[in-house]
Amino acid sequence: MTIKELAREIGVSPTTVSRVMHGRGRISSATRQKVLERVREVGYTPNVNAQRLTVGRTHLVALDFGGWHDFLADMFFVELTRGVQDALEAHGYGLLLNEANDVLRRWVKSRAVDGVILAVGGPPDARVPRDIASTGTPCVVIGHHPLEGIPGVGSVVVGLRNGAQEVARKLVACGHRRIGFLGNQEPQDAVLLAFREELKALGVALCAELVIPGGRNPADGERAMRELLMRPDRPTAVFARTDALAAGALRAARRLGISVPTELSLVGHDDVPFAELAEPPLTTVRVNCIELGKVATEILISLLQQPGLCPAAQVVQTALVERESVAPPKQ
Repeated sequence: MTIKELAREIGVSPTTVSRVMHGRGRISSATRQKVLERVREVGYTPNVNAQRLTVGRTHLVALDFGGWHDFLADMFFVELTRGVQDALEAHGYGLLLNEANDVLRRWVKSRAVDGVILAVGGPPDARVPRDIASTGTPCVVIGHHPLEGIPGVGSVVVGLRNGAQEVARKLVACGHRRIGFLGNQEPQDAVLLAFREELKALGVALCAELVIPGGRNPADGERAMRELLMRPDRPTAVFARTDALAAGALRAARRLGISVPTELSLVGHDDVPFAELAEPPLTTVRVNCIELGKVATEILISLLQQPGLCPAAQVVQTALVERESVAPPKQ
């Protein structure tokens, strides 16, 4: 079915159908609802190649994870994808996921996507978004460090310091002094740095032997936690860099017969859906993926409307969510 046939069946113009599909123009809510319902009923899908020829847009955006091949196995990336997708759909855009740089380059070069959102971890490599923007395709980077001053490139920063500082204050206020950290193998990780600095400001040292480079998945978390708990003077509290690591840490404690939080307090990071369902429910740092997706999308839309814009970096703060996995140390 073509857009003209669909419009004739609904009793509106093809322009009205197009505007509803793309989220543009002033359309009454009744007309919008009627068009969307019929589109769902018939399973209508716009012809991307025809769109590109007629309006110069495909209404597709690429979400790239910087070469991280197991992103669909990482609940944080899954939640981030959901946040970005929800925000894009509200603007009439579809989402393409990518993990290979050569595929992204082909998409950009062939104009298969209108824009790109890059999700990176450490300090961003400015060359990649600059190269993308130089083709006329706007790019927004979601990461831990701001990226500014590049025409056509936006930046959303995950404010990691705030959440890490709250964890330090919570554990110290509960009476913990011997505290461990399960890391993600990044030596200059912003969460670890902020956590250590805040503990020091509170008069508590984060001992080097209690900082274990964990990894990415629950198995890594279990291995690292066992290493901590087998020490003669084990920590009374542990902060895990991700909820995936915390899941493995919980399993390690359970298998060693150590009760959480009676004998050991545990804090995670990211607040993925698992955290609330864990036993006990996990105290963790929330990264608002819905807000990240919304902010990144709004910046991307502004870049599509105003090519060459140099928007200021925007920050989405993290915050501690208290549940049941933290308690005062057992005397």
